[in-house]
Amino acid sequence: MTKNTFLFIGLALLVWSCGPPPHEFIQGTWQAQMVLEAGDTLPLDLSTTRLVFKPGRRYSFTNNLNYREEGEFRIQEPYLFTTNQLDSQKTEKAVEILLLEADTLLLKMREAGQERHMRLHRQH
Repeated sequence: MTKNTFLFIGLALLVWSCGPPPHEFIQGTWQAQMVLEAGDTLPLDLSTTRLVFKPGRRYSFTNNLNYREEGEFRIQEPYLFTTNQLDSQKTEKAVEILLLEADTLLLKMREAGQERHMRLHRQH
């Protein structure tokens, strides 16, 4: 490799590593688009399923079943940890972040012993 190739690779890595930390990059409102279980799309009404990440590492979650969470979150890659302050037990839960891009968030979780993937889209 030439000296210029090493310089280009070094600059590319520097730019890539200088992005915002995950807890800042994830901030915003995310609307659920799809939930998969065993490779099949679940027939769920996701019209009100939202995950909102706020400054100060705060989050809220709502869905169409009038379920609500609010509390603190932290990211320890590849996991997103949440603690629901509305729950008297304040149990920390973890989901795996499979993908976090500017407009797409893909989470892997377990529900009733089944692996589920939830795809969310950032609202603007």
